[in-house]
Amino acid sequence: MQSFLFAFSISAGRLVCLSLLALALPQRSTAAEVKLPVKASADVRNLDEADQNFLTFTGRGGGKSSWQLLVRSGGTSAKPSFKTYLQADLRGQAGPGRPLVGGKVVLTAMASSDPRSARPVSLYLHGITDHNDQWAEAEITWNNAPKNDVKLPGGIQPEGTVRLAEVQLPGDVIEGPVEFKSEALTKYLNWKAGALTDAYGTGAAQNAVATFIVVASDRSPTFRFFSRLYESKDPEQTARSRPLVVLQPAAP
Repeated sequence: MQSFLFAFSISAGRLVCLSLLALALPQRSTAAEVKLPVKASADVRNLDEADQNFLTFTGRGGGKSSWQLLVRSGGTSAKPSFKTYLQADLRGQAGPGRPLVGGKVVLTAMASSDPRSARPVSLYLHGITDHNDQWAEAEITWNNAPKNDVKLPGGIQPEGTVRLAEVQLPGDVIEGPVEFKSEALTKYLNWKAGALTDAYGTGAAQNAVATFIVVASDRSPTFRFFSRLYESKDPEQTARSRPLVVLQPAAP
């Protein structure tokens, strides 16, 4: 960032500008970013699988359904829809006088053989703001997932939720990291971590475990992401592929 310093003197009773000096003012410094693996991840699916939990599902994928997270909005068609839920524990990552200055949620997409859309597709990241955010990987389903609008393929209940970020993706096959980031997400992370006391008119966060919900725009193709349970023979690939919440703390 650049600012300016003006030098003046008094001459014959008048204020005279002598020079204009450009000064480079340092931006607020930041600490090293923190990469948090999510503590829970799951997808939920409607229609005939609305009461199915997929943590131990042994059907599609030869018992590896828990390795992937699906996101899709089937619109008004009879095709299934999928929504993804994530949990991240933010305890100790921020607090009063120790805010986060940035953050992002990162999912890694695996190539899909599904028919693709001819138009761009939006994925939306939501957070829960009214404290009704409890769920477990081994129990969550379409019908019991917090804030899921069970009647809308890509819908989230508006009461007690906030849209945090949007990512627009091409309609063809994607592979690699997909990042959600925004000022709204940084605000939500600070609230859940305790650096903000009442960001949404619901008081301080009652716990530091943030829930994120990922949904797709209407009539989207199926996007497949690696879950926190994904395993590879390469430990670095495993860590790189699993969902992450990346935090940018301010410098001490």
